[in-house]
Amino acid sequence: MFTKEAHYTYFLTLMKRYLSPYFNFYAYCLLPNHFHIFLQVKKEAFQDGQINEACVKQFTYLFVTYTLSLNKESNINGGLFATPFRRVSVKDDHQFTQLMYYIHCNPVHHNIAKSCTDYNHSSYSSFLSSQTTILLRDEVLDWFGGVTRFEEYHRLFDGYYTSKDFLIE
Repeated sequence: MFTKEAHYTYFLTLMKRYLSPYFNFYAYCLLPNHFHIFLQVKKEAFQDGQINEACVKQFTYLFVTYTLSLNKESNINGGLFATPFRRVSVKDDHQFTQLMYYIHCNPVHHNIAKSCTDYNHSSYSSFLSSQTTILLRDEVLDWFGGVTRFEEYHRLFDGYYTSKDFLIE
């Protein structure tokens, strides 16, 4: 999925273009062969208590646009994404906290990085930065009790990631 540095950047650009009108972003992690995004449907994306169909179609636009671009660049044809993609509903505060950690530390789980702080293609570093982001950075950092507590939480559970009780996949 992501074989060059530019692919990661392009995918993030497309996520912002296609998904940000309909979703709030909490976290993401782009790995060479898959990705995780923690999103919340925006209130305005609901109609009559149902998620607006346009909201769901945005993922199709994201996937098709990215796939066509990679196919053109590589001079190949074919799909890139497994369908249907999986979704997990966040049911409580504890799961929210665990999901943030799970997404950021997924590269550790897949032996791509030794620590979530070492991986450049996740939202972890965006929470420590002051640069503009599509993430709900202030809300997430407030949730953890600030930047220091956010970092401490991620360090505290280092190694806990492989516990079967913890995994969300």
